[in-house]
Amino acid sequence: MENNTDLKEFRINQEGLLPIFQKDVYEYYLTVSKDVNEIEVEAVSENPNSKIQISGNNNLQLGENTIQIRVISPDENEEKIYSIQVTKTDNEEIANSNLEILAIENASLEPAFDSNITNYKTEVSNEIRNLNIFAVPENENAKIEIKGAYELDVGNNFVDISVTSEDGRIQKNYKIEVYRRNRQENNLYEKQQEENEEKIQEILEVQGIDENYNTEKLSLESRYYISDNNSIKILILSLILILISIILIFKIRNNKK
Repeated sequence: MENNTDLKEFRINQEGLLPIFQKDVYEYYLTVSKDVNEIEVEAVSENPNSKIQISGNNNLQLGENTIQIRVISPDENEEKIYSIQVTKTDNEEIANSNLEILAIENASLEPAFDSNITNYKTEVSNEIRNLNIFAVPENENAKIEIKGAYELDVGNNFVDISVTSEDGRIQKNYKIEVYRRNRQENNLYEKQQEENEEKIQEILEVQGIDENYNTEKLSLESRYYISDNNSIKILILSLILILISIILIFKIRNNKK
């Protein structure tokens, strides 16, 4: 607690700050009109004895501005920096650096994708070394760069997806923490999946759904876990699979410990 440099909260006098504040998220985004020249920032640290320094919130220029909230421990040996990337523009469309779609083939994001959320997690098979990432910007003229999606190591990996606005002034970063299972974890996972498939087949038979349902006919959206308009029965089955998978992941993580 003595050297705690986390923020408890911070507030600004403008609407539209993204994402919602979390103490372990250090980068935020805000778009304001050309008439805004300064932003009032109020910040509270978890440790009341920590020092807070705020800079960059005055004399905003057209384009990208960076506000920093620096939290310094009482002994001044530790610090954390929270930043707000402020876009000041007279044309929000060409300054748009949001993603409209973000998905990974045969993997699901946690939490589910939202253009206002910039940090995600996912888990993939041991056999997967390269990720097929489907990323589409809200502004089709924005540019996307993806780093870290290839040659994954066993364990934790980090993928960065940067979106640069049409005018080239603004860049927004989406981050995905990717866990690649080791062989032992993978074998356990596959064994559980086989058991799950047997249970699903039983449910299909009980519900009267055609057992020859062709999964190869699923669309791109289905393969990338993007919502579509499947039947209610298929949706229910998908939810059951997701629940079973979550339970499985917890079992695997506990076995690792």
